[in-house]
Amino acid sequence: MFKKLFGPKKIEASGNPVEVGVLREALLELLPSHGEVNRHLKIEEHDKMPHGFKAIWEMYVKEWDQEDRFKFYTQLLTLTLSAEIDEGKKTVSFKISQKQKSTRAQEGEPLYDPWYGQVKVGKLEDLEAEVESEKDKRSYSFSNKKLTEPLAARAAANGWTAYY
Repeated sequence: MFKKLFGPKKIEASGNPVEVGVLREALLELLPSHGEVNRHLKIEEHDKMPHGFKAIWEMYVKEWDQEDRFKFYTQLLTLTLSAEIDEGKKTVSFKISQKQKSTRAQEGEPLYDPWYGQVKVGKLEDLEAEVESEKDKRSYSFSNKKLTEPLAARAAANGWTAYY
């Protein structure tokens, strides 16, 4: 009757739950890193959840000055997608955090403005086609929901309840 506005969204599991290793591999398939697709992506083990993982994008971005339109600052952006897999409850939680730190870009590192096009989730073939079609694009849209929704849908399809 009422639509939930705040807090994590929930997708109920459909079917029998698969093993943890199978679920983890299915989720990692949606985080490919090949060529221009997710070239700044690193996958690390989750420090609190033994079966979980963290997808970390680290890149240099331009941040334009509010008062002077011709001046910008260089920042190191760290975007972290945390996948917490709870084997006992058969649930998966996806959380996103973002940090920016003022710094100088290293020699030869690209500066992104906007950076949204560098963070992608999905099948590799679809993402490569998307990168090719967007290479001349100047504006992008980004939302945490668009980033976590495909992962939550994949977890629910594999029999696990997903929170995102």
